[in-house]
Amino acid sequence: MPPPPSNDNIDRSKTLAALVEEKPRRSRVFEAHDLDYCCGGDQTLADACEGRELAPDAIVEHHHDYLRDELSPLGELVETVVDAHGDEHPELHDLQGTFEALKRELPVHLSEEEQLVFPAVRDWVESGELDTNQEAILAEVLGSLDDDHQETAEHLERIHELTDGYTAPDDACPKYRAMLERLEELERYLHMHIHRENNVLFPEIERQMAS
Repeated sequence: MPPPPSNDNIDRSKTLAALVEEKPRRSRVFEAHDLDYCCGGDQTLADACEGRELAPDAIVEHHHDYLRDELSPLGELVETVVDAHGDEHPELHDLQGTFEALKRELPVHLSEEEQLVFPAVRDWVESGELDTNQEAILAEVLGSLDDDHQETAEHLERIHELTDGYTAPDDACPKYRAMLERLEELERYLHMHIHRENNVLFPEIERQMAS
C-alpha cells in the first residue's frame, strides 16, 4: 500500500484521535512533535499546535542537515545496488531515476527556505510582526514551496511503490537491505519535515499575513 502523500494537508479542526484513526501513520508524526493523540486525543490539531514556537532553526537542525548528509551517500548506495541487482530487478533502474530526481530537487528547495522564508520568520518572531517586504517575499515563495512538497510526495510514493513498501526480495544482499532501510528512513524524515511546514509553520505565516 503506498504511503499517505507527504504534503498531506491535514484538517486542523479535526481532533488528533480522529486524524490518527483516518491514517494511522500520522501517529509517528504526532509522536515526533509530542502531540498526544491518545489521552489528549480530543484536542483539535489547531489547539494542540497553538502557542508552539515557530522554530526554523529546529527544522534546519533536525531535517535539513540530515538530508544534506544523507542524500549523496544514499545515492551512491542506490547506484551500487542497481549495478549488482539491476538485471534481476529491473525496477531498480526506475528507482534510481526517481531517487536522483529527488536528490537533485531537494537541495534547491532547502536553500530557498533557508535564504528566503526562515530569515523572515526569525525577524517576525523577534519583532512580533512582518513588514511589507517580508510579506511580499513570503507571499511569492510559499506557493512555490507547496508545489515542491507535492513533487516530493510524488517521488516518495513512487519509491514506496517500486520497493513494494521497502520489502526486501529473497535474493537481497546486505547492501540491498540497507538501501531499503535508509530509503524508508528518508521517507519518514521528509514526512515529518513537510508536516512541520505545511501544517504548523506555513499556516501560521498565512494567518499572520491575513491579519
